[in-house]
Formats: sequence, C-alpha cells, structure tokens
Amino acid sequence: MDSALVIPVSLPPRLERERRLYVSVAAHGVPAHLTLLYPFIAPADLSDHDRQRIASILKQHPAIDYSLGGIRAWPTALYLEVQPVSPFTQLVEGLVAAYPAWVPYGGEFSYVPHVTVAELRPADSLQIAHAPRFSGPRRPLRRRAERAILIVQDQADRWHTRWRFELGR
Repeated sequence: MDSALVIPVSLPPRLERERRLYVSVAAHGVPAHLTLLYPFIAPADLSDHDRQRIASILKQHPAIDYSLGGIRAWPTALYLEVQPVSPFTQLVEGLVAAYPAWVPYGGEFSYVPHVTVAELRPADSLQIAHAPRFSGPRRPLRRRAERAILIVQDQADRWHTRWRFELGR
C-alpha cells in the first residue's frame, strides 16, 4: 500500500473522461493531479507528526497560479505541460528537505510538474500523441493551486484522501 502527496487539478470534462479511460489508477480513485511526493510513507506509518510537519511546510509556500498547456509525451505517458515550473520545484524541494528518504518517483526520474492524461506502452507514444482526442486544451488552462491532499491506497487498491492541506496565503 502506498501514499502520495498531490495537488488536485480540475480538467475540462473531455480531458477528464479520457484520463479516466487511459490512466489505470483513475479507476481506483486517484484524481487528476500534480504529484509532489510519490511514493511516500506507507499509510500505516503516517503519524499526526507527519500531518503537522507537511502542513507547516505547505503553509510556507503561497498558492500558485499556473497554466496547463499542450500535450507532451514520455515513453510511457502523455501529460499536460505545467507552467511555471519553479514554484512546484521549490515546493517539492522543501518537502524533500524534510523527508529526504522520499524523493519524487523514488529518484528514478527528474521532477517535472505535469498532469498525466494517458498511460502508454512505448510503441504507442507517437501514434496516440497525434490522435485528435489527445490534442490537449485549445488554449492554456489557467489554474490556481491552493491546497494539496495526501491520498492513501487501501488493501483493495482504492485510493482515498486522508488529509487536506492549505498552501500559504
């Protein structure tokens, strides 16, 4: 069982429908999101001290105005590009400073803020990236990150929000 610290993201209905079709964890309750830390502390090991510590770190960072742009591709995913990058990177750096054992993606990839809209097999990436249904938003979507949530996986592989945190004002 896992946990993740994420910023929930509202997508237009068309993109959200596609995300639910093409992102496997969406069917298990994972909302559209920008990942801050995943993997993170096992749900059974999360403590009130962790809740207070995370809340304190997040309150040090102001809400973030950002935009979701075009569809980009990695070998195993299509994602919406996020701009600006630096406020999210700074937020993650603050969390990693407090939790050095929990770097994003286990340190396997560099941190890039993004919203995954489809999972791919490597051979699919070019074909699907150019399909009309994955054309992305017609113009950048303006969003404001004001909160983060800690989601946890249960024994049935369903994900639930355990804690909510506000960013600073």
